[in-house]
Order: sequence, then C-alpha cells, then structure tokens
Amino acid sequence: MMFNYYGTIMPRQMHDPSYSTYQSEPNADTAAFDAAYLVMPRVVPYPAPSSYAKETAKKASNYEPQPAATNTSSWLHNGHSVPYPSYVNYGYNYNYTHPWPSSAAAFGFNDGSRVPYPSYGNNMRRAVITAKEGDVSGDGYPDNVFITADQTPDSPYLQNITLNIQNGKTAQYQSVALKENSGYNPTLFLGDFTGNRVNDILVTIDSGGSGGMIYAYVFSDLNGRLMQIFDSDDFNAQYQYDVRYVNNYKAQVLSLNFRQKYVIDLQYKGKEYLSEVYNPNGTLKQPVVGWVSPVSGLYPIDFDRNGTFELQAVQSISGRYNADGIGYMQTAMKWNGRAFTGDRQNAVIFGGDM
Repeated sequence: MMFNYYGTIMPRQMHDPSYSTYQSEPNADTAAFDAAYLVMPRVVPYPAPSSYAKETAKKASNYEPQPAATNTSSWLHNGHSVPYPSYVNYGYNYNYTHPWPSSAAAFGFNDGSRVPYPSYGNNMRRAVITAKEGDVSGDGYPDNVFITADQTPDSPYLQNITLNIQNGKTAQYQSVALKENSGYNPTLFLGDFTGNRVNDILVTIDSGGSGGMIYAYVFSDLNGRLMQIFDSDDFNAQYQYDVRYVNNYKAQVLSLNFRQKYVIDLQYKGKEYLSEVYNPNGTLKQPVVGWVSPVSGLYPIDFDRNGTFELQAVQSISGRYNADGIGYMQTAMKWNGRAFTGDRQNAVIFGGDM
C-alpha cells in the first residue's frame, strides 16, 4: 500500500466514495474545492455545527460505527452545497462539536481509505505532521505510520501529538497517546531495535525548553501487541551523574551507573572564565557543582552493522549555569530482550583554539 499524504480530496470523491483517483477535474465547479481540500500540510475547512452534526456526534461518541448517512443536511462553501458524510469509528475519543466527515475532510491513502480531521471552532486545527511507511506489525505488509497534532496557524507549537498506525493488511487504525504530547517538530524513525527483523517506531519531540530537552519513545510490536519499550523520562531518571569542578582547572564527571570517572580540562574556557572560578595558583575559590541535563538527542545507530539499531542518547554537561556547557555524555544502549541497557558510554569535550 503506497501512502499518499499529498493527495487531494476532490468534490467527486466527496459524493462518490468509489472514486479514488487522485486527479483533479479542472472546471469552474471544482476549482474552489481543489484548492480548499489540499490536506497536507494545509488544514481542511470545516462546517459550522448543525443539529444533524450534533446528533450524529452523540451517536459516534459511543464508539459504534454508524451506517451511511442519509441526511442531506449540508453546508455552503463558495456557493456549493456539500452533504455531511457518515461517521465512522476510528478509535479517537475527542468531544468535538463539529462532525467527523469520513471523506469530505480527510487525507487519503491510495486504497481509498481516509483519516478524519476534527475541528475545534477556533483557530486550532488537527493536522498530519509527518508520516512514514514500513511493516511495523510483522505481517509482511507495509503499514502507514503518521503523527497528528493540534496546531495553531503561524505557530510551530503543537498539542495533543498522537502516534497513528494504519495496518497495511487490514486497513484498521490504531492511535497511541503519548505521555508528553506537546512540543515542537515531532519526527518518526522506523527501524529494527529488537532484532526480530520487524520495524519498531521511534518518536522524538522537541520540548522547546532552554536545555534542548527532548521527549522520545520507542514502540515495538511484541507478540502481536504494540508496546512502549523506551521512554526518555525513564532514561533520565535511571542514569545518574555527579559533576564537580576540582583544582587545577578541571571538572570531574562521575557516571554512577557505569562507575566511570571522566576528567575534563577547562583551560580552553580562557583566562577570564578561569579567573572567576580559580585562584591564580589553580585552586578553587569556592565549590562549583555542575550537572548532566536530560536527553537532548536520541539517535538510531547500527554500530554492529547487523541490521539491528542501537540507541545513542546525548546529554549536555553544564558547569555553573545551563548555557555553560563543558561537554556531552554519549550513552549507547542495546535491547537485551526485555529492556534497553547501557552498552558503553563516553564523555565528549569541546575543542579550543590552537
């Protein structure tokens, strides 16, 4: 199944569900719709609530598929009347006052299936942010994996970020709520982390905080069930450090999990910086305690070149304040059959002028 998220939903498709060719029919009657229903990255316009829409919404909220709509209630757009299509059960649990069109407001796959786009009645709209195609269920059929979110025009900030999967064999949809579901620039990566030759799903979201922290999750189909097997918050809580400045212009980083000590030479910071922290003889004026920040990067890398990806987490090391970076911790993790465990760790330092 080829995923086509740049397809347009044309007027004929709205009236005739069997029509699945993603080609416009340029004429005066359809020109306005051709522009209005470009669904990615643009937002689909929605009608105002009607008594029919509200009543159908009550029925759909019971998670029961509804029969094809026979009501001819319509809304006007540029003088054209468009009938409300039927509600279908996509597994979403939103309480919108607007209807959930099954074809009039959707982005399309070339098998004719649709994903509904709810509307809020204000400037915020639901949109598909990014999408990938690959077999994540292990049945040999490529699945459609995509992220949806609520966005406001002219703002990169996203809310209610959700992972969605359409099974390539059954065409059924599954939505996965993320623990941290607000932020910026959500991305997807499909690759095998567990060694079973089936793609797993890595979701990464920028938090937008000053420390560059990210939210990252890995999902895997294990024994026919989609399971979360990595959470960046759990990693941040598990891996602990002790960072302190020591005499002779150095910082000491202790990795408590790996029981390793790393020593960073601070002389590259320059005389002005060092004079604020050290006496002329190289002894500390007062204790300085730094820290290792939460994960700011999580990267899939196949270190062994065996087709199974490891995860490499990157965390910044700070000295006196957050922007006072003195290096990075890099932690490579492998899947051991039950969890990701630390395989090796390095401290990376900044270079100085020659």
